[in-house]
Amino acid sequence: MAWGIENIPEKYRLIGPLAECVGSDGLHELIIGAEAPELDAAPWFGSGPGTSTVEVRDQTLSFHSSYYGVVTEGE
Repeated sequence: MAWGIENIPEKYRLIGPLAECVGSDGLHELIIGAEAPELDAAPWFGSGPGTSTVEVRDQTLSFHSSYYGVVTEGE
């Protein structure tokens, strides 16, 4: 089964509801890049609930990494 999944032809990997999804990788990279300063600024006990957000392209977005979100909000 693992071999079958690993060897799915490329043309079949890009079908379905996410086939037209373009640009999300770039947005994820922007969010991940904006997470680092927030992580560095948070004290060891966290910054409190709801603080794992970043401003990207004039929008407030949640951290891409839920683990870093927990670290930022409080351990």
